[in-house]
Amino acid sequence: RRFCSEHSGEVIAVKTVVAEKGGETTCGHCGKELSAKWMVGGVCEEEGCRESICKGCWENQGERFCLEHLPTEEGLAKRVEELVRDGKPAILSNEAKVQENNYFRKVLNRVDSRGKFVNPATGDVIPKRKVKVECSEKDLRVSLQELLAGNRRPLDFLRRMPVGKEICWSIFQKKGLNRLEKMLSIHLSSFIHPEQLIKGGLDFSPVRLSEIEEKINEYARLAEKSKVPAIFGAVSFTGWDKSARDFVEGRDPKRAFSHPYLSVLLVDLNSGEIYCPEVKEGVKSYMWLFSPESDESLLQRCVKFVEDELLTRNSLSMADTAARLSVADEIVETGFEMLRRSGKYRVDMIDETGPVISEEKS
Repeated sequence: RRFCSEHSGEVIAVKTVVAEKGGETTCGHCGKELSAKWMVGGVCEEEGCRESICKGCWENQGERFCLEHLPTEEGLAKRVEELVRDGKPAILSNEAKVQENNYFRKVLNRVDSRGKFVNPATGDVIPKRKVKVECSEKDLRVSLQELLAGNRRPLDFLRRMPVGKEICWSIFQKKGLNRLEKMLSIHLSSFIHPEQLIKGGLDFSPVRLSEIEEKINEYARLAEKSKVPAIFGAVSFTGWDKSARDFVEGRDPKRAFSHPYLSVLLVDLNSGEIYCPEVKEGVKSYMWLFSPESDESLLQRCVKFVEDELLTRNSLSMADTAARLSVADEIVETGFEMLRRSGKYRVDMIDETGPVISEEKS
């Protein structure tokens, strides 16, 4: 070597490149030192600003501004529109926050309002009075606060971003006065990209299989140990990449998920889709809990389905309707009642079949 680190060829080269762009030798967005020419991705696009942006921020995260000139909400919204036009499922941080809160509240309400539960192991329908539900919640708030500090963001920024919520329900069947028998575990987790949300105020990267494998393995171990059926719902605001979908739906013969106790499904809040394999018979009645659709939308779909079906058949049972639509009996029951009140249909209770709807004969 003939030069000190300050005057080495690479440093001189990058300083020359950055000087031509009018910026500095550290990334204006993440603060990373630019020690080589190839590390420079671009320059802050704010008019008059010459801060350099590293290649990682520029190409991998789509950053076009230094921290001082991060776009306003209006600017970020415009950036989201551009990404969506390019086919990327982009979402603003504050919009993801709203989606996270609304979705988790919806699922919590659905579990709390269930009038009956199905024991996955036996298929028995258990009334709510004979069931105990325990619920625990946690999130990534503490680690997100550390990230905010490390990225020179105020802590109140946390109020404008999703926090990676996780809720677990343990559902027990009451056996006598003092004995509880666990019959199902339900896990629900949202997956976020904190670095993108904190640095850029938006996210546009589908969640990869590698990001959820740890949770899948954790819940698989718990289910295997307890020998109790479990459901894991993984939630994304920006969709799921092909590797995750193929793994869960069993399309990849080399890496298809299969477990005797754990069922896994992927919830895509961006498209409203749910990706899952053919679920085990015992847990089918719980799948509707994860639907991104509102209960009102599910009810309307139920009513439309019944009306269409009764054009070509004489009757339809509540159990068959709930199974074919993957919705709760309570929603179908409400739909049947709405149709009955219209005066065009009647609902009869049939032994060993339950409520059955048919057209009212004039």
